[in-house]
Parts: sequence; C-alpha cells; structure tokens
Amino acid sequence: MFTERLNIAIGLIGATNAELAETYGCDRSNISRIRSGNRVPSRTSGVTKKLVAALVEQAYKSGASAAIFDKIGISRGSSRENAEKALLKWLYSGESMGEKHLSPAPFRNFGEKLSASMVAANISNIRLARALNVDPSHISRFRSGQRTPKSNPKLVIAICDVILERCANENKLAELSKLTGIAESELKREAFQAWLCDFNVDDYGDAIDVIISSVSDMTSAIAPNPDEIEELLDDRSVYYGISGLREAIIRLITETIKNGAEELLFYNDQHAFWFSDEQTFYSKWSSFMLAAVNRGVKVITIHSLDRASNEIVETLRSWLPLYVTGNINAYYTKRQRDMQFSHCIFAAPGIAAISATSVAGRERVGAFYYHTDPDEMRVILEDYAAIQKSASPLVSVGQGTLTGKPRVRIVNDIKLSVYDDGVEVKRLREPENSFVILHPALIEGFERMLED
Repeated sequence: MFTERLNIAIGLIGATNAELAETYGCDRSNISRIRSGNRVPSRTSGVTKKLVAALVEQAYKSGASAAIFDKIGISRGSSRENAEKALLKWLYSGESMGEKHLSPAPFRNFGEKLSASMVAANISNIRLARALNVDPSHISRFRSGQRTPKSNPKLVIAICDVILERCANENKLAELSKLTGIAESELKREAFQAWLCDFNVDDYGDAIDVIISSVSDMTSAIAPNPDEIEELLDDRSVYYGISGLREAIIRLITETIKNGAEELLFYNDQHAFWFSDEQTFYSKWSSFMLAAVNRGVKVITIHSLDRASNEIVETLRSWLPLYVTGNINAYYTKRQRDMQFSHCIFAAPGIAAISATSVAGRERVGAFYYHTDPDEMRVILEDYAAIQKSASPLVSVGQGTLTGKPRVRIVNDIKLSVYDDGVEVKRLREPENSFVILHPALIEGFERMLED
C-alpha cells in the first residue's frame, strides 16, 4: 500500500527521482529503491520523515500542492506542518501496524513477476492456460516478456484469480506474500493485481539491453537514391486502417523530400504495431527517413513512453539508427495516455499533415486524415506545439554539458559513461556511433546495471 501511494503522490507532483532526491538530500538510487518497493521504510523512521518533507517541498516548488492536498483530504490553505502530518498518515493508511511489511523481490517486468508467481503457486503454463481458456503459447510469451496483457483487463483479473486460488488451495499464500511484499492478510485480488501488473516504466531493464545490442549490431544504413523515391500514387484525403496509415506516412515523407521541406514532426500514442509489425514497411520507412535526413530535413519526434515494456523496446530499437545521424531531436512526453482514445500527428510544415483519433484498440480499422489545407494544418501544428511544450529531451547527439564524474563500463564493444544527468553510449568500432540518453528512468536503469 505504501509503495503504491508513494508513486501516486510523486505522479501528482510530477517530480523525477533526481528532483526528489535533490530536495531530500540523498542519491536518487535511494528514491528509486523506495519507489520500486525494494525498500519500505517504517512509519516512524527518519527516512520517512525526510521523504515526506521532501514530497511536500517539491509539491510547493512544482505548483502541485493543491492536487496533493485534495488527494490526502485536507484544505488547500493547510500549513506545511499539517500537510506533512496528513501525507504521512495517508501514505501508511491501510498498513497493518502489527505485521511486518515484507520487502518484495526485485523484478524487471511483468513476465518475471508472472513466472515467479506461477512457481510460488506450483502451476504450469498448460494448467494456467487451461484455466484461462487460452493457448499455452500466450502464457509462454507473457513469461518471456514478448507480450503483456495490459490492454486486456479481463485476462489480468482472471490470471490473478487463478494464481490466488491455487496458492490458497496449495497453502502457498505465505510464499506469495514473501514474493510480493504484501502482508498475507491483505493478499487479495486488488493488491496482487496492483503488484503483478505494475507497468511502471521506471524499470527499463529490457530497453537497456536493446540499446546495447542495437548499437553493437548497427551498420551503416543505405538511403535510396533520388530517382528511386517513388512518385506519389494518389491524392486521397482519408486513409483507412494500419495499411492506409503506412501508405500515408510514406507519401508524407516523399512529399517532404520532393518539395524540400525543412522539418518532419512525429507524435503517436497508438499501439506501436503500426510501426514494427511488418518488416517490409519498416525497411522502407527507415530508408526514406534516412533519405530525408541526408537532405537536411530536421526530424522532431515525441515518444509516448506510457506503454507496455515490449512496445518501449520496439520503439527504441526502431529509432536508434536514426538517432545517431544527429538530425533527430527526440523527446518524451510525461503525460499519461488517454485510455479511451489514441492519437497521432505526423506533419511536414508547409506541405501536409496526418492526424487521427481512434477509440483505443481500434487503430487497425481507424481513419487517418491527410491534410493539405493551410487552416487545418495550422491547427494541427498548434496542437503539436502544445504537446512539445510539455515534453522533455530523450536523446541527444554529442556529450553536451553532462555533469558529475562518470562511471564507465565497457560492454562488448560499447562504452557506457553514466553521468548525473545523462548516459553516453559509444560504439568503439567502425562505424563509430555515439549519443546521449537523457531520460531519468533510463539513466537510473543504467546506474542499477553498474551496481549489479
């Protein structure tokens, strides 16, 4: 309960671990361990007192005090002292004072948590699949991390019910309690589901593995010659389904190149399958994007990282070869995705734009609108600017002004230099490539890797 409420509070404040650590006066790895549940301080400890004071201080700094006060149920005019007392009480509300709160084992993703839970419950892939009425390969993909059931809440509930029932019947609830850090008396579906399905993107273990392997495997990409860039095939204003979106995007890049546009803008919070599911499209997209970049087109992309871990991994894998060209400005938005609708904006200012809003999960059959009208494009570009205003840098090329003494590790032929505010990733063999990662959670992930 404490861990979940702490993360809710930090989310309302909008603070990064680094910002909170600076206010607290500790290393951000300490904040990371507390947020992940690997460390749960007691209610009366000095750590907790300083943490609560830091949360309230950061709330005032960020202008989020009203949101926090509303959440913990006190008036907005409350004093700082009363705010700290109320926040402390709220963070530990529901905790049993008579039971020791167990520290859960560290896990990197849903698959690892599911696997450990199934071992505790003594249930096989086949038996779990039979109880859920799904193919055993689904369970295998969940456990390997290839897929998550984030978009299927009914399946999540069913998984939790089966594992809890199995543990109860096999007298394994104590083992599951130790695994999750949830007191046995509180080990109900809601608490177990919150632990099992914590899709918190603060844990980027898989993404870090992909970054290292992708940079190591990177080759010099080949862009098509100007005469190989296809002529426009149509002048449609609406494209349907994922295949239509892919056609519209290739048309937009083609028009960008042929008309000498200066910028390409990308934002998409739809499921990443439009991008990575079909290798033929990805190869064509990447070669045309490289052709645009080689002609001096500046690309701005805003990633939505509020996704399942496998989507984040595929997104990073797909964009990495372009990051190292130096013509990509990559950002990430801190806003949570709308669970009801999904959106996309792709634009070449002065040329054309693509926009769409679909009911979440229906992107494969949705309508994607191709705009060339100046007034329509003006509104779309204003929307994009509003998204960009709330975004933060994800990747930069060149070391820039990284601070602190770096901790360095060589992994195969990759040199990792972890600074206070960024990670330089450099390949040591030809073709030499390097870029800097600026996302706080990814920085923390690399720090954990060095600690391990």
